[in-house]
Amino acid sequence: MSEPQAPTLGYESLLGTMSAAKLSRTVGVAYAVVEARREFLGIAPYKRVSRADRYVHLFGVVPNSVLAKLAGVSHERIAQMRMAKGL
Repeated sequence: MSEPQAPTLGYESLLGTMSAAKLSRTVGVAYAVVEARREFLGIAPYKRVSRADRYVHLFGVVPNSVLAKLAGVSHERIAQMRMAKGL
């Protein structure tokens, strides 16, 4: 027999795509309810990704100033990230 499924609450598709706090404010449901639902469904929590991390593959190929403009961060931040990765 299959596991009984709980009724959907209408926001399940958003779980894991934004923080539980932001989702609870957006849909008007308590934070604890959103967290409990995410855990019940086995969905991993939202993990914030730095805007600059999206351009790591371009480190050493494109100048820091260009990467900074693409990512919307300072060129110093790009230089820090590049040095931390040893590139």
